[in-house]
Amino acid sequence: MEGKLYIINVTVFTGMQAEHTVKVSGEAKEILENHEHFQITSKLVFVVLWIWRCITRERMAKFAIIYFVITAIAVGAIFYGAHYGGELVYEYGVGTAVQPAV
Repeated sequence: MEGKLYIINVTVFTGMQAEHTVKVSGEAKEILENHEHFQITSKLVFVVLWIWRCITRERMAKFAIIYFVITAIAVGAIFYGAHYGGELVYEYGVGTAVQPAV
């Protein structure tokens, strides 16, 4: 699980860095904010789940359903946030040659 947390942290960091290299306004700005919101929220949920799992390792079986449901919701948030990211690239050209860097 540690490796997955590292990857999530790297993706959030690189996304925040990339945000400063593009210029967006209007509807694209709102989509960018939604994308950022979903990805950061899911990252925080996975960090909390990781801490929870470290604390309750031996007693995890009785919380398995709750853990699974929260994990499924967080994965859904990642996919929904990724949808916003794809929309930024494919509909608004953010981060492509169509969208000039700032």
